Amino acid sequence: MQCPSCATAARPGQKFCMECGASLRGVADDTGEVPTIRADTAPRGVQEEVTRAMGRVASPNGPLDDDPGSAPRPLPPPAGGAAAGAPRPSAPASAPDPGGDPLLWREQPGRAPSTEERFYGGAEPWSRDPSATTRMPRTESRTSDPAGASETTQTYGASGVITDEREYAGGDTDAWRDGWADGGQHPSRTFRFRVLFVVAVLAAAATVVGVLSDLISILPQPGVTAPFDTGTWMVNDFGTNNTVAALLAASVIVVGAVLWCFGFRWGAGLAGGAGLALAGWAALITGLAEWPIFDAERAAAAAPSAISRDLGYWSVIVAGGLGVAVFLTSLAGSGRDRQGGLDPWIAALGAAAFLVAAGGPLIPLGTADFSGNYSSDTLGVELPQIFFIGRLIQLGLLAFTGIVGLLLVRRFGLGMAIGGALAAGYMLATAATDQTATPIGPGFTNPGAVTLDPHGVTVVGFALAGFFGLVAVVMALLDSER
Repeated sequence: MQCPSCATAARPGQKFCMECGASLRGVADDTGEVPTIRADTAPRGVQEEVTRAMGRVASPNGPLDDDPGSAPRPLPPPAGGAAAGAPRPSAPASAPDPGGDPLLWREQPGRAPSTEERFYGGAEPWSRDPSATTRMPRTESRTSDPAGASETTQTYGASGVITDEREYAGGDTDAWRDGWADGGQHPSRTFRFRVLFVVAVLAAAATVVGVLSDLISILPQPGVTAPFDTGTWMVNDFGTNNTVAALLAASVIVVGAVLWCFGFRWGAGLAGGAGLALAGWAALITGLAEWPIFDAERAAAAAPSAISRDLGYWSVIVAGGLGVAVFLTSLAGSGRDRQGGLDPWIAALGAAAFLVAAGGPLIPLGTADFSGNYSSDTLGVELPQIFFIGRLIQLGLLAFTGIVGLLLVRRFGLGMAIGGALAAGYMLATAATDQTATPIGPGFTNPGAVTLDPHGVTVVGFALAGFFGLVAVVMALLDSER
């Protein structure tokens, strides 16, 4: 090599000519062999940088293995039992650069991601497309948690986005989670058998037997004049509105159970509240039936009598127990549904109204004081202790269904409050308006009262409870439409 200006010889690596001082850059530069860096001996940082660079230029559906000529790596089948060989979702051809690892996934709420929940490309790979109207081929996959308590079904369109997503929480077909069905409409509900339906039918059957059969009979010996009431009693002999009130509660139980079989959570609440109302009614009737028995047993020495508790008596007790079983079974539907809850202010006011309605029959009248709710000392008449227990159970369950049901601030609780108040409300309405011969109100009557007319506070409390319950129902319906 030589200087381009004066043709003086130059050696490798020389910067300037020794004769004319011209720059020898590009003429005498050292161009020795560059050492080769092997992949297995390169520093880890270099390997990762090369891998990231390869990932950014790779095709979205291209290979991920080190060999650029290898075929795309298939995804394993889902753990939930999807059919073998089902095609995995693919990304759109124009997927944007993810800017990182091309194997993207985003964890779904409430469960760990499966291998199937990973595919290439796309800044939002799990976005839904509610505006899409074109029917496209779909691939359905299922994943389940280890305990088998829930199952998620996901349907993928040809573009790789979720076009339909349905979540079955414990097998509940009502638990749609903001998914999109065909045409953007939710599917119709189908009947699904539930245990609540069986218990409801048994409770209704026991109630029918109880109201159609004799409860008790008191028959004195021949020639004995008894100083107490004798004969045979049925349900309506203790209040001419008892039969309809019991059948109303039993009917609501069955209707609510059927609605729950179709997936309506408020139907489960309706059945549960009516079950507690039936239990309270049965407790009151049992206490009233023990009243003539108590009188006969007190005078047994002076007027011996044959006392029996017949089929209707035991059927009423069984109906009350099954009513409690209905409530316990209905708790399976006490979760929140997709429409949301109730207005908290309306729920609070309704709960306060139920408290007033249940407390109205406890107000003492005349010479009685508050102890007349659990003792005969100030009543002027001797009553059995089971009578006090029975009426307190009915009023307590009425308050429980209304207060707890509404304060749940969900549709199950709204149904529970309504179901718990229907039978007692019918008893109050017929007693306040004298629609039958001798109707009784909730809790029979107030301590110390000389008539069976319900107290004014009870009437006002039930009126307010009905008003706020109606407002809550209307608001729930409007919320469903939205």
